[in-house]
Amino acid sequence: MPQVGGAVIATVNVGIQPEGMAFDPANGYVYVANHGSGTVSIISGTMNVGSVTISPSYSGPYDLAYDSKNQYLYLTNDGSYTVSVIEPSLDTGTQVETVTDVGQSPAGIAYDSFTGYLYVANALSDTISVISGSSNAAFVNLSVGGASPSGVAFDSSNGYVYVTGYDGVAVVDGNTELPTNTLVKFLFQAYGSYAAFDPSNGYIYVSYMGSQFGGSVWVIDGSTNTVLSSIHISPGPIAGLAYDSANGYMYVADPVAGYSIRSAERPWSSTRASGPIHSTWSLTRTTGTFTLQIMIPVQSQ
Repeated sequence: MPQVGGAVIATVNVGIQPEGMAFDPANGYVYVANHGSGTVSIISGTMNVGSVTISPSYSGPYDLAYDSKNQYLYLTNDGSYTVSVIEPSLDTGTQVETVTDVGQSPAGIAYDSFTGYLYVANALSDTISVISGSSNAAFVNLSVGGASPSGVAFDSSNGYVYVTGYDGVAVVDGNTELPTNTLVKFLFQAYGSYAAFDPSNGYIYVSYMGSQFGGSVWVIDGSTNTVLSSIHISPGPIAGLAYDSANGYMYVADPVAGYSIRSAERPWSSTRASGPIHSTWSLTRTTGTFTLQIMIPVQSQ
């Protein structure tokens, strides 16, 4: 039997309401999208070393993906319905382009190293946009059959794209040059928020947003597309995940540690009292600080 699990080893203070993350193997940094700050924090190991301010101010940075071919970071903005293209540079970065032809409330994003495409989950459109990394334009929108898709992860061992949402996790075949909404499998019926792939053990890690299991991370075996186990991280919901291939750590964002959730109106959206779309929530500080948790995934035996 494979051994699964993990242990939290450190926390890092970042911006307000940290959400998605990405690792840049070219410089060894982890980038964190701070939804409430309108910034991207830059983490080296267990240290916060800088940040990037995203324009416009109401963009609402949500999730990040690294394109290993052009070495750009792609940042979804669920406030402006756009994807920012960022060129990393030491402890900062430059916003060089904006992709506007995605769906409503773009959330999770993942890079497909087989095709060079980026998959974007559009939470309010119930679709997935596919962006070409060579042209920085979205050329197709797919339906995956689940409500409010929010997280995306690409499994480089099988070429599948894992899409989390309110109804669970959908597995889509990402091996083709012209992506289609071919659904390979629909996994557990629970609110999956974000997803990340660990190539060292072939597992997909999915953060859970619902109240039933608290702040847990589900572990999926990519070779069988079955759920192996769960890792408890926090009493409340947790958000983004990123795997650092340099140190073997999985980074987990905790957006509500020490904070309370309330409903609020935004310039671009009406007030939502309750619902599955995380992007319609805002946070009011009560105590503590926003933190980024770091855990060590246990390798398969």
